[in-house]
Amino acid sequence: MNKYFYLCVALFCHLACTSSETKISEDWNRIVITSGGYVLTTHAVADVDQAYLLVESGRPEGRTAADASIKCIPLDRAESLGKRLVDFTVGGNPLTEDVLSNAVDIQLIITDSSCTKALRKARDYCEARGFPVIRITGRELRVDHVLFRDTPVQMSGVSEGIMLADSITLEQERYSF
Repeated sequence: MNKYFYLCVALFCHLACTSSETKISEDWNRIVITSGGYVLTTHAVADVDQAYLLVESGRPEGRTAADASIKCIPLDRAESLGKRLVDFTVGGNPLTEDVLSNAVDIQLIITDSSCTKALRKARDYCEARGFPVIRITGRELRVDHVLFRDTPVQMSGVSEGIMLADSITLEQERYSF
């Protein structure tokens, strides 16, 4: 056989094994997510439809199947902070420890490219100290089992704060109280 045939087969197998496309299959509240060599078996523990004041956004660190990592404050909590504290969203004020202690870390698994675009736009406003408000609709997950290339792995911080995001929208570019 032609030596290029074997080269093409090897390249195809490599691309298939390292594909970063996320595949999601659901059976009631059991959700299996395949992404970038990872297979996560999870359970949906709660539906989410929540607005957040975005503090930070970036790529997740370490071994994870998440597409993004965010630090945010649920909007109802941010509003109560704004009543107690000086408006921390005005004039590029640095975030105080009191404000940051109300922030939550969320690992996002994104189901749609429009979510990525909205999150990227919100991150740009966040980097300019704009304190954008995003709304996430989806499900909070509990991870039961993780495989990486068919090998069981332990992943730190994956049992809590992971969300399957069906929709992310930018509600406000710059929030103030």
